[in-house]
Amino acid sequence: MKITIDNLGVVRHVEFDTQKPLSLFCGPNSTGKTYVSYVLYAIYNDEGAGIVPFMHVDNNSLSEKFSRERFKNFLLENSFGISDELIDVRFKDFKVEVLFSENDFISKATMLSVERNSIYTFKTELSLSRNDLVDRMMALKDKSNVNLSEILTSSSRRYPMAITDGLRTANDLVNTQKIKGEFFDFATKLEQSLLRGRVDVTQNGDVEFVVDDNINLPIQISSSIVKTLSSLMIYLKYTAKKGDMLIIDEPEMNLHPDNQILLARVFAKMVNMGIRLVISTHSDYIIREFNNLIMLSGVPDDELPQISKMGYDKSMMLKNNDVAAYMFNFDKDNLVTVENLEVTETGFEVSTIDAAINSINEASEELYYLLKSRQNEKQHRVA
Repeated sequence: MKITIDNLGVVRHVEFDTQKPLSLFCGPNSTGKTYVSYVLYAIYNDEGAGIVPFMHVDNNSLSEKFSRERFKNFLLENSFGISDELIDVRFKDFKVEVLFSENDFISKATMLSVERNSIYTFKTELSLSRNDLVDRMMALKDKSNVNLSEILTSSSRRYPMAITDGLRTANDLVNTQKIKGEFFDFATKLEQSLLRGRVDVTQNGDVEFVVDDNINLPIQISSSIVKTLSSLMIYLKYTAKKGDMLIIDEPEMNLHPDNQILLARVFAKMVNMGIRLVISTHSDYIIREFNNLIMLSGVPDDELPQISKMGYDKSMMLKNNDVAAYMFNFDKDNLVTVENLEVTETGFEVSTIDAAINSINEASEELYYLLKSRQNEKQHRVA
């Protein structure tokens, strides 16, 4: 399925193919990568039957159930949790088109937003807010001049659809954890290698981190890597299915470079096991490791013993044709253009990250020689 988006915030135009097993959104901050991810998530996750099935495959138009204007407002309202009035102000020229191909597989998507590292703490706070609201309504229920609708409106807080769904999932873990998913065993192995423990859901639906089977830490006092990866582990253990799409915003958050590299290998395994990934990242380590895994697919079988010494195996191989990379960057008008990067047998290049690395290397080299020159001058004067 190909999606075309125009005039989404600072993003002028972007086209991408969601059937690619791995898609990467790269580029500087504030270039609209998260905006595009939110819209993609909402397209796949309309409440009920979904928006996508109401679109015609043949001419890219919308069915009678969703007029184009209604679709636009509905999509943006759910993507960002905003009103029609604000849509008209912020996104009045927004356009979106969805084009199917014969082999498209339509499934729901899950998004792990940057808020995921505190999502299980948020759920407790949300429950407290809901209880407080009930208490306020009960205290005022017998007063004839009280408008309960106004109380609800003033007390409500709207989030983007991806965050709202994440909170809803976090509050339903009692039911979620009852059935192990098809990736449960895969997730338990990952926990040991990445977390050195396991993420558990208690009978009350609370999340905790278990170390050595005798130390149970509530999620709020666990390490940052546990908070960051707990949503991924719970997704893999209980809800992930082959053919699903997982959207992850900045997977490198709170991770040391060595764990970023390991996570890139995990993502490659997930792709090869049938989960489609859309990843927004600033991490040079993740990008470079993806390039290594793309090159890995070209290594002949008789060299496999050599690559195993580097920690690689065949389950991590990525074919370049299965990877799409998109570069978000500002143009001369301070708006964002999105470039579809070429992915070859050696991977792809992200110019903004390469430029930042080259700049700091050049600065380090110049400062080093200035320092050495000054030290040599001092030694010469002393002599």
